[in-house]
Amino acid sequence: MQKEILTEKFSEFFNEFYKDELLTAASEGKKSINIDFLQLDKFDTELADYLLENPDEAIPIAESTLIQIDTGLADLKIRIRFYNLPESKEIRIRNIRAEHIGKMLVVDGLVKRASDIRPEISESVFECLECGSRITIIQTERIIRVPFVCDSCDNRKGFKLVSQKLYDARWVVIEEPFEIVTGERPSEIRVYLKEDLTSLKMQNRTDPGNRIKVVGVLNKLEKRLKGTQSRQMEIYIDANFVESVETEWEDLEITAEVEQRIMELAKDPEIYNKLIASVGPALYGLDEIKEAIALQLFSGEQHIQADKSKVRGDIHVLLVGDPSTAKSAIMKVTSMLIPRARYVSGKGVSQAGLTASVIKDEEFLGGCVLEAGALVLANRSLIAIDEFEKIEKTDLVALHEAMELQQISIAKANIIATLPARTAVLGGGNPKFGRFDPYLPIKEQLDVPETLLTRFDL
Repeated sequence: MQKEILTEKFSEFFNEFYKDELLTAASEGKKSINIDFLQLDKFDTELADYLLENPDEAIPIAESTLIQIDTGLADLKIRIRFYNLPESKEIRIRNIRAEHIGKMLVVDGLVKRASDIRPEISESVFECLECGSRITIIQTERIIRVPFVCDSCDNRKGFKLVSQKLYDARWVVIEEPFEIVTGERPSEIRVYLKEDLTSLKMQNRTDPGNRIKVVGVLNKLEKRLKGTQSRQMEIYIDANFVESVETEWEDLEITAEVEQRIMELAKDPEIYNKLIASVGPALYGLDEIKEAIALQLFSGEQHIQADKSKVRGDIHVLLVGDPSTAKSAIMKVTSMLIPRARYVSGKGVSQAGLTASVIKDEEFLGGCVLEAGALVLANRSLIAIDEFEKIEKTDLVALHEAMELQQISIAKANIIATLPARTAVLGGGNPKFGRFDPYLPIKEQLDVPETLLTRFDL
């Protein structure tokens, strides 16, 4: 499709549907505008298909047409972010292949690790030392490109760097969410975020532990082995739009209508029974257990004493009972009730998986980076740990600090950090002899250290 036709179609589309948003963006100094892809598809199917197949060509043209629209945007560079792409473009990370390079796609995953936000060069201006003319080069690769030849005097050497434009950038690694991975190692891919995708709000959303959906262009990157180029290529997603899949506490919007409903429920004399009935309604009975879990979900209030020491507010509950009494079912249901909650089980739990580990990634993330474990990912929420007594004793040690002080201290490699873990723990386990004996103390029936048993409130 010719550039003139693309410019004309995009201009017509923005004038018809997004002129007001552009005016608002211009007046408020916003750096990007979100475009509903479905609306573009209804406007012109051919244009929408061309965008999906050739995003590196179509997106810059679309952004350049914004300047032509009369919004006072002449000197303002606004990025276009596309969302609501068709389902056919949603691809599992493990199914990404060479045919997808250069195309627009959508991936869903859990942020595993992330680099710091650092400035990168977007364009460099060089001066020719022979004739003094200036050459601007857009920097798209990992190393700085220098002019090959001067356009004015054909000089091929001696270029001086005069100025450069910078933008903020960040690398994150996302992996497939656990619910779609069955008996196989979750695949992962790197995602490149830049400009307004590194703002403070977006930084919180792309920190390790958050589940995000990324719309972007799959690009290839040269891989070098001992200075020479390898046959194998690295791939990454150049992100165009990022959104949270899970609702964060900060993102929960309580409208006047919802607030009124909450107030009505608070005055209801049957509120306790209603809350108990709403925890795993498909599971018959177990009212006392459901009541304990309902109270755990609401949690207590954290107290900070005069000497700055803290008394935790989160409640820890341990379920001990005969096999097939719906312990796992109720724990799984509970972990789906509130934002950021996690469910882990038995032998698949390690100390690093619960707390945090240090990973070395020199190429993309720069040195050693911290990879958060389940307790940190579930900060300000709940973690359900099934088959509690089957976890190795050496790995259970990690829970002591998290359950009482609600933090995790780590000192590995060159990283010394304290991570927040204000997490309520819901444990579940079977007694040693297969049946629970009400006449024996719990510590004799459950193969868990006494120091850890005392951390549970119920």
